[in-house]
Amino acid sequence: MASPDRLPLDSDWLRDRPLPEAHPHADKNARGRVFAIGGCTEMPGGLLLTAEAALRAGAGKVQAATVRSAAPALGVAMPEIRIFPLDETEAGEIAAAGEVIDRACQRCDAVIAGPAMGCGEAAGAVVDCLTADAGSALALVLDATALMTLPARAAALAARVFPAVLTPHIGEMAAMLECEADAIDAELLLEMLLHDGRNWEDANPRLSEYTQQRKILEFADHRRPDALGLEPLIKTAPDRSVVGRKQNRRSIE
Repeated sequence: MASPDRLPLDSDWLRDRPLPEAHPHADKNARGRVFAIGGCTEMPGGLLLTAEAALRAGAGKVQAATVRSAAPALGVAMPEIRIFPLDETEAGEIAAAGEVIDRACQRCDAVIAGPAMGCGEAAGAVVDCLTADAGSALALVLDATALMTLPARAAALAARVFPAVLTPHIGEMAAMLECEADAIDAELLLEMLLHDGRNWEDANPRLSEYTQQRKILEFADHRRPDALGLEPLIKTAPDRSVVGRKQNRRSIE
């Protein structure tokens, strides 16, 4: 669950804050400059999706750095962006990028790192470069494999004057928090139930009712009700609530 000093960037937040409209006579530099770094020989098209998304979001100029063997194909597929070919390891991962990152960051407004990288060591080296200057005003987005390196880099990330944007799916969130993915999945279900007032059937249509019950009960067993925000539910919940299900655990098992 979100702590008081953390703001979830959900669809409601985004809807209330639409992207700014550029001036009709603004050139491409005035529309924002994005630098993307990532990719490997096994996923050479991953960074193409990132660069295309940046352009679709309104960026006026996009630069991308990827492994040397994939760079020409990316440049041909997207002739409107600048490509930085990077040395690569025998496994096809980014080998060294510090100098390119320093040069590119001087001419961009936002950086996204990690998409389509398959090696934690390579992604960690990229993250180290991007978090070395805690006072940097660059907008920083960390994605995919870069997220998996954050437990060892939490202090450097927290020291940034401008917080980074993290984009994990459930598995990556579990790696970041060093817990099981099932615990993340269960807490997401609890958030939906507690804050959206949804029934079991609406909570997650991908899961059977039995699976939902087990996930919630097993997760709630080792968390205090007040920590989960369950105290109001304990007093007022009907039998179909989280608490009602927990009371009937023996029949479920």
